[in-house]
Amino acid sequence: RVTRLARMDAVFFTNSGTEANEAALKLARKHQRVLGHPERTGFVALEGSFHGRTMGALSVTHTAKYREPFEPLVPGVAFVPAGDAAALERALVEQRPAALILEPIQGESGVQDLDFAYLRAARELATKTGTVLIFDEVQSGSGRSGTFLVAEQAGVAPDVVTLAKAIAAGLPMGMCLASSALANTLQPGDHGSTFAGGPLACRGALVFLRELEEGGLQHAVRERGAQLRAGLEALAREFPVIVELRGRGLIQGVRMARGADELKAALYARGLIVNVTGGDVIRLLPPYVIRAEEIQRGLGLLREALASL
Repeated sequence: RVTRLARMDAVFFTNSGTEANEAALKLARKHQRVLGHPERTGFVALEGSFHGRTMGALSVTHTAKYREPFEPLVPGVAFVPAGDAAALERALVEQRPAALILEPIQGESGVQDLDFAYLRAARELATKTGTVLIFDEVQSGSGRSGTFLVAEQAGVAPDVVTLAKAIAAGLPMGMCLASSALANTLQPGDHGSTFAGGPLACRGALVFLRELEEGGLQHAVRERGAQLRAGLEALAREFPVIVELRGRGLIQGVRMARGADELKAALYARGLIVNVTGGDVIRLLPPYVIRAEEIQRGLGLLREALASL
């Protein structure tokens, strides 16, 4: 079911998003070796990226506070500015990496929604240079953006996609999905995990995917996401301290001119849980099952908190 929804051909189950990304990095290296390019071991990632806290995933994570306590990390990683297609082309041509890994929505750096034209350019450049294209949709995927993958909305077919977060309805699970070109790259014994793909987590994932596809949950995410965005747009007109709205579906961000941490504290005091990412962005990640009246209540609490700044 998940390969059909993601338009992929094979899947490896993991216990988390960082494990899914570790599998993706290993998959890319093995793929290059199979093609006769064992020297292509490096990776290109984007500035502002977050891919996890294990050594490989951390090595392609850009934010210094996550990296520095654990350096030296895996060598051969180059970072390029997000959204800069010319810089990306230079890096892929000069570095000849095993893979390019990116998040179509960079959650940890402030819900940075990458332009679809840039994502399409990344696909073209990866194809042109023989680079594996990995979409990390751990946070943005599994239907949260309004479609199963952001890649669908962008009209991009990655070589590898990683998922986690909501995929098993709160149970610990991640997935590394591969296209047909990479589906048989990993052979028995190449990769494994003691607890991954356990029956309880898989059952949770099946229930979630069934509700998403057949139970109206994906439609509800789109409706509630549109309601949330309309409410945030109204607040942005009322409060000039809001300088930008970001995201789509039920992953949205409110960029503040000032006072993001104070706003978070004011919202906590009112019982609304949010966090600050990228230094000045309030990140909103409502549950998929949130109701219309709960969205309205949350917007009301946000208005009260903004008025208190």
